[in-house]
Amino acid sequence: MRQDIEQILVEVRSALESGDAALLASHLKHVHPADLADIYSVLDNDGRSQLVFLLPPPATAALIAELDEAERSEAVDDIDDAELSTVVTELEPDDAADVLSELTDEQREYVLDQLPDEQSDQLEELLEFDEESAGGIMTPELLALPQEATVKEAVEAVRLAAKEADVHYVYTVDDQHRLVGVVELRMLVVNGEDTPLDRISVPDPIVVKADDDQEIVVNQMRKYDLTTLPVIDAAGRLLGQITHDDVFDVAEDEADEDIYYMAGTAPEELEEPSSVRAAIIRLRWLLACMIGTAMSGLIVGGFNRSFPKEVYLAMVLFVPP
Repeated sequence: MRQDIEQILVEVRSALESGDAALLASHLKHVHPADLADIYSVLDNDGRSQLVFLLPPPATAALIAELDEAERSEAVDDIDDAELSTVVTELEPDDAADVLSELTDEQREYVLDQLPDEQSDQLEELLEFDEESAGGIMTPELLALPQEATVKEAVEAVRLAAKEADVHYVYTVDDQHRLVGVVELRMLVVNGEDTPLDRISVPDPIVVKADDDQEIVVNQMRKYDLTTLPVIDAAGRLLGQITHDDVFDVAEDEADEDIYYMAGTAPEELEEPSSVRAAIIRLRWLLACMIGTAMSGLIVGGFNRSFPKEVYLAMVLFVPP
């Protein structure tokens, strides 16, 4: 049975006050990373720093994956570069790329140098994409097999791949690694072992290109009710996939961004809380409102002598602030 989050928070604060990493680990042993992110959010700055300091790298990675951009940046700032390299190895490739994109060039280079060559090369490729594009939110971890492969070969490949990552579909590709089709896992169960994948795959699946905006990704997955969306390059080569959990985060970010703009500000205001930064961001909206109000005032003022005073005062009440 899951513990009450309030009780866990009390226990975590007690462990943080004592600085006991073992006690903290025992309290958080069965806590879901999403709940851990909630706990992090309500702690003060000192408590957050100490929590990140005492957590082991796997738990820190799980926490970072659940935090929003502003809190993630704050958490990463509390981790030294040597430990950050260990944390990055525990993250999913898309989450790791997000973390690295927020580092300075020197920090990023140091962390990448500490990683295995294969992982370092993979992350460098992801960092080349705009973080708000399909390529920026995709994960390169997927299962792709030649279209001539059989069901038996696919089942074995799924069995091996599932040890490291979630497998939703088997993608079929040609000899140029161009995406040809997609096979649902249930089709591997209901067909014979010797059945070629090209006979049971869905041809011409819905895709997005790596440079497509993330909003296009959200719209495509919503429109076609997809759980996973493959990402291709301009030549049709399969680069990665975007899963439904990534899209949930993107949809939330897009909705928040729209709300910020409606309120006359921008999401950047929360990245680094500062009255000066907030004033600069809001100044463009305030200037537009001031210009509009001044123009409205001039127009209404021109009718000052054309209407009785009572009518003129009523008109002034409708001038937007």
